[in-house]
Amino acid sequence: MAAIFMNDKLTDIQKKIAEKDKQIHLLKNNITTLKCRVDDLELHLDNVDQYERRDTVILSGASLPPETTQENTTNVTTQVIKDHLKINIKESDISVSHRLGPKRQQVNRPIIVKLVNWSLKQDLVGACTQLRPQLYVNESLTPKRRGLLNKILTIRKAHKQKFQQCYTQDGRITIKLRNSTIKHTIIDEKQLTTFLEKYPEMMDTYQQSASST
Repeated sequence: MAAIFMNDKLTDIQKKIAEKDKQIHLLKNNITTLKCRVDDLELHLDNVDQYERRDTVILSGASLPPETTQENTTNVTTQVIKDHLKINIKESDISVSHRLGPKRQQVNRPIIVKLVNWSLKQDLVGACTQLRPQLYVNESLTPKRRGLLNKILTIRKAHKQKFQQCYTQDGRITIKLRNSTIKHTIIDEKQLTTFLEKYPEMMDTYQQSASST
């Protein structure tokens, strides 16, 4: 009788364990599903944020004059663009502008500029690429895209011989490797890791950089 009782007890315990395992498996699936939804929502919000920046550029470089007391950054911006990019831009082409970073006199802090239209931004970026002045015109990226770009630039620095191009266009990071006609577009961490899986050495650099931060 004792043996039968113990056997029944063991069977009952095994059933309960199996039921708990089933519940755990279901919960894990639910967590995975929720994580995917959160990732999708975060990407959607980041895309919306980046879209809001589509007309915005950041000016920096040696050609940008130092900050002065009570300066008009819109006036500074139009003059710098006329002088160095040879584009006849008017103050009415600029929606808003201001310096970035802590306020310091006589330092040429970058100026963020929101333009009235997207095509003008393209003209500025194109002129900067063609003329190559001591003035940089960069897209305004979301914090996530900026962090992603910094990671890619770290990888490029360690593997210069592999990279031919790395640039942003409308918030999308584009990578083109040497001896390849393919342009890889990156907008999130998942796309970056998928791309790096094909290149173990670059993946190692990425992982080492992530572990050191």
